[in-house]
Amino acid sequence: MRFFKTFNSELDRKLGGGVVHPQLILMEGDHGAGKTVFSMQFAYGALRSGMDVVYISTELDPINVVMGAASIGMDVRDWFIGGKLRVYSVEAYPKYLEGLLRHVSSLRDTAVFVDSLTNFVRGLDGERITDVFYAFRGIVDRQSNTLSVAVHNGILTSGARALTDTYMVLEVREVGGRLMRLAKLVKARAPEEKPSTAPIAFEVDPAFGIKVLPFSQARA
Repeated sequence: MRFFKTFNSELDRKLGGGVVHPQLILMEGDHGAGKTVFSMQFAYGALRSGMDVVYISTELDPINVVMGAASIGMDVRDWFIGGKLRVYSVEAYPKYLEGLLRHVSSLRDTAVFVDSLTNFVRGLDGERITDVFYAFRGIVDRQSNTLSVAVHNGILTSGARALTDTYMVLEVREVGGRLMRLAKLVKARAPEEKPSTAPIAFEVDPAFGIKVLPFSQARA
């Protein structure tokens, strides 16, 4: 089984050893819950593992994506300059969805991150959104890509979620009188061992990105 590490040892342990490649990943959560930092962490791990990475952002331009990653301990500048990391800033409207699908389907054996899908599918009916995930599923299976899709809450259907291999819900919740970011692995393909079923409490550390907190500390 092929997989790559995130190079965050505690996160890799929670994920059951790393991230299986290829697969379809869904990160779902509200604004500010951590979808972008998880996407960056996974992309950083794929790059350090020698993979080609395509990062599609609907909110940041390429320089801000690269510098944003560097600001939290994930320096991807050399890979960006060398072409191993390609970053695209795109307008996200339903009319551009077919173009997104065509571009992603042209890639092979690549880790692709869509951050985020929300405005590409906002306003579409449930059947059409599920069809989009059928298309993603086909791209992963035919092209051997890992495709990670971030989306805001309240957009997707249960049918769309069912087509993914790994489904992570991110949220900000008050725990023990303080606001905490939590990640819950609803399901996951793991390379080495069973992934954690307990919520992963985390904060963003400027030195190395995602800092996983003991849940006892999160409750303190």
